[in-house]
Amino acid sequence: MEKKKLIIYAILVIIACCSFWIMSAGGNVRLLGMEPAGEVGLHTNLTFTFSDDMVKQEEVGVTHSTEIIKFTPAIQGKFRWVTKRELRFLPEVPFLPSTTYQAEVDSGLVSVQGKPLSGKRIVEFSTARFQVEKVMTSFITTEDRIGVVLEARLSFNYPVSPVELEKALRLQLAGARDELAFTVKETGNSRELTVVSAAIPLTEKEQKITLTLPKDFLCVGGQKGLAAAYRHETVVGAKKPLQIINAALQSARDKYWINVQCSQPVDAETAAGFIELKPGVNFTVEAENDLLLIKSDQFKAGENYHLRIKAGLPAVNGLPLGKDFASMITLGDLEPGLSFTSRGRYLNSKGALNLGLETVNVNRVQLEIHQIYANNLIPFLNYLDNSRSEYAYSWQLPFLGKLVKEEELEIAGAKNEMVTTAINLGQYMDPEFKGVFQVSVYDYESRWRNDHKYVIVTDLGIVGKMGKNDLLVWVNSLESLAPKANVKVSLISKNNQIMATAKTNGQGIARFSDYQLPGDPTEPLIILAEEGNDFSFVHLKNSQIATTDFDVRGREYLEEGYEAFVYLDRDIFRPG
Repeated sequence: MEKKKLIIYAILVIIACCSFWIMSAGGNVRLLGMEPAGEVGLHTNLTFTFSDDMVKQEEVGVTHSTEIIKFTPAIQGKFRWVTKRELRFLPEVPFLPSTTYQAEVDSGLVSVQGKPLSGKRIVEFSTARFQVEKVMTSFITTEDRIGVVLEARLSFNYPVSPVELEKALRLQLAGARDELAFTVKETGNSRELTVVSAAIPLTEKEQKITLTLPKDFLCVGGQKGLAAAYRHETVVGAKKPLQIINAALQSARDKYWINVQCSQPVDAETAAGFIELKPGVNFTVEAENDLLLIKSDQFKAGENYHLRIKAGLPAVNGLPLGKDFASMITLGDLEPGLSFTSRGRYLNSKGALNLGLETVNVNRVQLEIHQIYANNLIPFLNYLDNSRSEYAYSWQLPFLGKLVKEEELEIAGAKNEMVTTAINLGQYMDPEFKGVFQVSVYDYESRWRNDHKYVIVTDLGIVGKMGKNDLLVWVNSLESLAPKANVKVSLISKNNQIMATAKTNGQGIARFSDYQLPGDPTEPLIILAEEGNDFSFVHLKNSQIATTDFDVRGREYLEEGYEAFVYLDRDIFRPG
């Protein structure tokens, strides 16, 4: 019996030792966490930390698109191992507002030593919950001076649809049986929307107005609405002295201005005489209801400006400002940004092949150049048309062409100044390389900060003049402007079918007539010109010349009477 107990005890010890060896020596790799955790901003990278080395040193710093972590809802981006144990996700678009996400690590992920992943693989995080940040109200006297209208500026932490706001918002005047009618000023999605009520008759007593938004009211693109119903009360009362509520700095790209929030509307021209800025700069004042905008091209980033608004500034419908208002306005660093300088698409294949890139406070960018294969040109353009976009996402490009070059570029320039950098495409291509390319630039650390454009590298310039069912096409050299003879010109439909083909004559002209089959609703999408390995195209829908500046009405038709013309036997001459 004792011998049997000893055998069982020995077996248990062996099992324990094996388990310990598996956990310590053989063990599994674990996900330690994600940073930032919990609530994240719309524009942020995510870093996942593991307990063991997951890649070799040569893989650190490499950016790739392999889906190591699956996000629900899905979000486009790339991955980069910043250390052997830390994986960073670089989103190329902002996270959705007011949305809960799940990040699930691929179960097949193993460490360098071959240890499998175990334990928690799913991390939940969310963007900030949608909320109403503030409501600013003012009352404007009606034209007949016997009542007022309420203007309420609602500020949200995310953009809101004015159509949805108009459906959901309720305005109730105390004592009134019916709701107070209103309209929303803005027509586009915005974080700030202005509600204008119907006329409110003035009475001898104050009148309370209640604004209500229901629980679960949604922002644009959000999945979670308001956590609770929102309620704001304001009072229609007697005239009150003008008050300056606050003064705040605003900026966009390399421009600054100061927003001054008043309690009542103020005339801009009058206000300019009551405003003082030190150090002194030339400025203009604009008014938007109860908001004053102080603008100047001389504002400099990093400077402090002392703003003083003098007492006595009159309100349009109220008493004047009772005492001076003073505030220190600090101009911080400009928001980083980057964009191509031109939206032009055609580059002369025998020219410099330069693209201008404008940046502000961006020190390093990642350049990606993709070639779009000629046979994928129509699918590429159809995607752009359907998505109303000017570029294809990086995950779509491998299906349309190939990556020609990927490179990091250092940007040299002073802080808070616009820097223009020339990107020479010629250095990345063979001298005879022609075609369609999508050029993308990403802020190296913040890939959501990006710009894209597609360009056509060619020597074939195309001009087309289209009638009801005929088309005249000129093809010229972009380098010399000389006509191009014997160039193949094709009309291609949006379903990638060749509708007609012709060759240019000695003057570089190709003519098309009756290219549309009877009963066929298909219209040509592009004019394609081909000469050897060179090709170019014109997008018929997006390349039309606007006729706004031209008189295209034609002559008026006389309903009665005659129109006479006099001809001389000589050309115009000066008599005498």
